[in-house]
Amino acid sequence: ISDNRRQELLREKLISKLLQSIHAFTYSCCSETAELRRLIRKKLPSFDIEISSFEELRNIYAKFGVDCAVCDGDFILMPEPSASHEAGHQPFEGRIGKLRYLALSIMVAASAVPREVSQLCLQLPLGKDSRAEKNDLFNTESIKNQENEMRAPVVFPLLCGHVLTHVVAAMFSTCGQTRARSDLFEMKSLHRETSHNVKDNEIHLQNLLLKVHSDCHHFIQLGFLARLLQFFLGSMQMECEQVLPPPVLPNRILWESVVYAVVTNLMTDYENGTNKSITSWEVNCCKLVQTALSVHVTIDSIPTVGVDVENVVILLKTTFQKCCNWVKGVAYCYLIDIGLIFQILVPGAMHSYKHMRNMYKLPQPQSLDELMRLMKIEPLDFLLRSPLTRDVLKNWYSLSRTRLSPNKIMRRLDCARIYRGVDWPLVKSSDCIDYFASLDVHGRRENTLAMNPNISTFITEKCVLLLGGSFPRLKSSSEFRRPYVESLPTSYTDLYAKLGSLCPDSEQTALCLICGEVLNAAGKGECTTHAYKCGGGSGIFFLLQECIGLIMHGVKAAYVHSPYVDSHGETPHYRGRPLNLDLDRYNTLNELWSGHLVRQKVIAERGNSRQVIIGNFY
Repeated sequence: ISDNRRQELLREKLISKLLQSIHAFTYSCCSETAELRRLIRKKLPSFDIEISSFEELRNIYAKFGVDCAVCDGDFILMPEPSASHEAGHQPFEGRIGKLRYLALSIMVAASAVPREVSQLCLQLPLGKDSRAEKNDLFNTESIKNQENEMRAPVVFPLLCGHVLTHVVAAMFSTCGQTRARSDLFEMKSLHRETSHNVKDNEIHLQNLLLKVHSDCHHFIQLGFLARLLQFFLGSMQMECEQVLPPPVLPNRILWESVVYAVVTNLMTDYENGTNKSITSWEVNCCKLVQTALSVHVTIDSIPTVGVDVENVVILLKTTFQKCCNWVKGVAYCYLIDIGLIFQILVPGAMHSYKHMRNMYKLPQPQSLDELMRLMKIEPLDFLLRSPLTRDVLKNWYSLSRTRLSPNKIMRRLDCARIYRGVDWPLVKSSDCIDYFASLDVHGRRENTLAMNPNISTFITEKCVLLLGGSFPRLKSSSEFRRPYVESLPTSYTDLYAKLGSLCPDSEQTALCLICGEVLNAAGKGECTTHAYKCGGGSGIFFLLQECIGLIMHGVKAAYVHSPYVDSHGETPHYRGRPLNLDLDRYNTLNELWSGHLVRQKVIAERGNSRQVIIGNFY
């Protein structure tokens, strides 16, 4: 290859590693805040008593390095910088506060490629007067023309990836660039120490800080729209797979056109007054989806062969209205997580939420409208008025559509173009999770199991969520071909029967407690391989036949206590007593996973145990 091509690939490799670091930082922030919220709800289930008496709560805040939690413990506020503490800089204390060290190092790396990172992650449409080169791989206009190129995409499309990570990467780019400029300005000002120059320096730094605040706030609002659109596309795509006949499922034009007809009919009913139940929020959600689909889809493009369009549209109209209510929980979780990361990355960002410090309990703690008002997020109808915003939505959807390429190599190089309605961090609203869990049994349980025998659901049984939450799988996706379960039953007998039906020939069955995938642990190293795919080298499994837990980091593994116990709180070595899930033991495993303590626990257990597991055995 040529030298120019080699430099181009080297730059792409370095940026990919940078984006992986940003992804790890985002995951760490979400895990730490999830653990903090869990401890808050465990110690203080209600906020009806005076905050001054919460000594245990203050100890938890000090452990994580935060100031307080508002909105019923959902929104975390970091401490404000004090002139008497660390010379007025942001404090680096606690489990969350120390993440600022990692953030600063990523900012230094991102300061060298701010344009590439922001453009790759937000994928904004570039105008005709843009200075970007036509063959630049980091230019979205050239990405659109890669339909016939034999190469893999640099990043996932925004609507098919993790929206929160994309927004955080864009915030890193603007913060890193601003820090580089401010440091350069301070170095130049060292040669002229007059009071006038010092004052100009302070004004310049203040202007840079205001620009960073403004840019990050706009990134947060764009991510808010992307998360809403991603949820609608994911939920409606899954519902269309259930409603539409199987022969036309691979046709992306069909489900797109059906969804476009659904939102158009809902808006027409609202304008004509024929449906009084439609709210303004639902109309704005219809406008959001209609704007994104309008480039490629029209009502006249709906195929009529083998499809009863009118009945399908009527059926999906009700589903879309329900999704408009469920999406509020998705957007709520996005805002509370991005709000914390905003405080970690941007200096002085805590002042933006200063008015929230005395609101320990809001009138409606889970109200999306109230949280949007407190975070100064513009209403949805106001955001959709901007022509630039509508162009961005159309560009996002154009880049996320499935490529219809006849070349097998090109299809293998392409990423999985799936709209993930539910993604980490786990949505707080249980109704949203119940909706995705019921998609496979929504009046069609037998047909679904016949089409996909590698799925087992516990909708009618007592169960708990997996440690990694609930993630929907599309039947048409090749990403999930192995058998899996969607939740963990509380009865060991039920779990044994289900896993035995999924893997009847397995001598030693292992269940991943993170994603629910069922593996063969008979000394073939499948758990080790799966841990790298599922948890970046860390994993928590349950060995079915031995009824014991297994934690893993790299190729090292160790046994831990079983989450299933008998009536005496023990796990007997012989069978005969009914075993049930002990929530305290299960929460202990949850603390290991959410607190990034798996590696530490593996080292401790292997050092204290006489039974050593051979590396890469499971």
